[in-house]
Amino acid sequence: MTTDAPPDDAALELGGRLLTAYVASKRDMAAALRNVLPWVAHLPGEDLRDMAVEVERLFAELGRPDYFGRLARAVRAWQATAEQTRLQLDAREGPSPMLRRSHGENSAVEHLP
Repeated sequence: MTTDAPPDDAALELGGRLLTAYVASKRDMAAALRNVLPWVAHLPGEDLRDMAVEVERLFAELGRPDYFGRLARAVRAWQATAEQTRLQLDAREGPSPMLRRSHGENSAVEHLP
């Protein structure tokens, strides 16, 4: 028999914030993701829908072993996809004015974590 490690605080906090936003958005996972994770704006629409389906499926597994760890790993993987998409767009179009400001002109713009 294996013993699962307890979830870390960041995974618990992420799960709680997503669940709260999901309920507040009347079960619209894409809206909940946009509310909690601003970087999802860099995902193309189809990817955001796929992420919403994956996270919603994970919500159905709440209480199973390593739920919060699996949720955190899935979100980190989607964040990497969003970052890659943003970098590809920047390479084609040049950095957005917001990104240019974040690299010197105006440091008030929030960076992707």
